[in-house]
Amino acid sequence: MQGVIRAWAELSAHSLLALRVSKPTSDVLQLLRLFFFATQQRHWYKKPGPMPAISNADEISCDPCGCLAQKAISANLPSQDYHNAAANYLRWEARVRGQHPFFSEALKYQTDKVTYHRYELFYHRTLPRRLDHDGGAGCFLEIGFGCVAFVRGVALSAGIWPVVFPGAKVHILEIDGPCVQNLSTWLQKQNYSVHVVDAGAVLELERLKHDVFLRGCPQGLLSLVVDDGSHNSSDLVTTFLSLYPSLKPGGQYYMEDLGLTSYNVYDSLEPMTTKGQERPGTAFFFVASLLRGLFAKWPRSYAPFQDVGLLRCWLNICLIEKSQ
Repeated sequence: MQGVIRAWAELSAHSLLALRVSKPTSDVLQLLRLFFFATQQRHWYKKPGPMPAISNADEISCDPCGCLAQKAISANLPSQDYHNAAANYLRWEARVRGQHPFFSEALKYQTDKVTYHRYELFYHRTLPRRLDHDGGAGCFLEIGFGCVAFVRGVALSAGIWPVVFPGAKVHILEIDGPCVQNLSTWLQKQNYSVHVVDAGAVLELERLKHDVFLRGCPQGLLSLVVDDGSHNSSDLVTTFLSLYPSLKPGGQYYMEDLGLTSYNVYDSLEPMTTKGQERPGTAFFFVASLLRGLFAKWPRSYAPFQDVGLLRCWLNICLIEKSQ
């Protein structure tokens, strides 16, 4: 573990560190959790003092064989090194933004997915080009339509998905029934469906799966889910536990704005540097806990979610991909 920490400290910005996981011991899983938490620390760790043992992680991606971690630009670099690293990063951004239609469509709606969070830099490298399923149109689901007071209107991202995934059946969940009712005439003209559902209520989600997805999606399964709902940890975890079983093999499940779920927890705490300092209850703690199922080996252990095939996190967003 200390050897990995030293190797990480010596890496330059944008360098990659490959970590082969042959045996998922508690110490190995703890080290990987440090990397996962490091991708989010810029969102919630603002206090002066020593940083965690693993810091400045830009992204980490794990599959059953191991993990690949990318180092971010450190503000502590000498000025010329920082300038060179930043220039390289800007060139990389420009290339990535041109690789997928998501960015240009999202700009039309001025959604904070691109105007603030810069999620296109993650989506462009992970989103599929189509959502076909068994030769038919796949089903897409986003939680959160935008019927809340602090949003500059509604449907800031709903219109993106039918263009990005032509032919897919696009479903959106919204908790605010009166808002959806007021927009009913306008919604009839859109190429997506909005359902009034509390994504934190298991019974409502199970009813939706039976009444809508079972009847309208191939084999009753979803191809892709984006959770951009309440940002409450309890809702994020509850929604995942209900919807993940309805994700098709190879399907993708995105959790957005994970840093927002931790503001009130982490801002007043010391950084996680040793085992036992993680804070259960946050959605990001739940995501990191999926590592145990990801690395479960034969003979089968009792670890949950052993069908997770990929776990990938960037600042404020994570992707959980089901194995084929």
